Amino acid sequence: MKLFLGIALMMGLVRKPRIEFYWTETDLYLTPAFSKIMTRNRFSLLLKFLHFSDNASKPEGDDRDRLYKIREIYDLLTESFQAAYEPGEHVVIDEGMIRWFGRGFRTYLPSKRAKYGMKAYKLCDESGYTYKFQLYTGKSELADDQIQGLPGLVMNLMDGLLERGRVLYMDNYYNSPTLALMLHKRETHVVGTLRMNRKGLPKDLTKQKLKRGDLVFRTCPPITVFVWHDKRDVNFITTLHDASMATVPGKVDRLTGQPVEKPAAVIEYNRYMGAVDTSDQMVLLNSSVRKTLKWTKKLFFHLLDLAATNAYVLYAKNTKQIKHF
Repeated sequence: MKLFLGIALMMGLVRKPRIEFYWTETDLYLTPAFSKIMTRNRFSLLLKFLHFSDNASKPEGDDRDRLYKIREIYDLLTESFQAAYEPGEHVVIDEGMIRWFGRGFRTYLPSKRAKYGMKAYKLCDESGYTYKFQLYTGKSELADDQIQGLPGLVMNLMDGLLERGRVLYMDNYYNSPTLALMLHKRETHVVGTLRMNRKGLPKDLTKQKLKRGDLVFRTCPPITVFVWHDKRDVNFITTLHDASMATVPGKVDRLTGQPVEKPAAVIEYNRYMGAVDTSDQMVLLNSSVRKTLKWTKKLFFHLLDLAATNAYVLYAKNTKQIKHF
């Protein structure tokens, strides 16, 4: 099985259109390393019967675990991500997508490159290391025992990282004044975009017509909410910054030649928010995922790629010889 997994990872490095081409003797596609490790028929047989649970112990009832078919290996890998490394001061929560068109946990997320697939909530370090990975399996997953909805999801993902002065970056899907107060009480700052229909927000902020560069804000410590007009209105919430402007390092306005200024919170958000996209980009670069009708195999190979990516990020951090994305 170690050889099987090794070949799967190698297939992410050596891209070919079909599995059979890895064992072909045609000069155009010849890669003798694969045939030296394992025969094609043996690899195909292992791939065909790759399974992660005992069907005889299938749970019954409406409240059964929807990930029971892959639960053991899913928990093993996701828990190892947390055991191997602890994130730094800046962490990011965002959604990631595993491209998937078959049955199972297919969702639609228009903001992602892979619009259809299995959605996962990821908590990443600024380096792109995936610290927590939680597959979305239904609305029941958006809560813990005490807190319901998206605040419950965020508190679950941040479990073990609170009360240490970290800064959490999120987009407007998660952010709200209620969640910001919850996290501030646990010594964790929030910075991110905001939907202005959230409860507890001043209604007059959205009624003002702003010109480019204008900014209006309201403060109720520890929360600051502001609307800044760039090419369009940008709505923001932060418990770390005020509404002051700052110069963007290395950027100059093409028309005026003057340094570009943005709110300090926006500059910090742009700097760190791409961590989840960085992780997704690195996973897709050398992905070992093959076409399959089984969602369990799709998820397993994605987790395998994610484990390899995390290992690479740690290697780059420790050796300081390789510059990752």
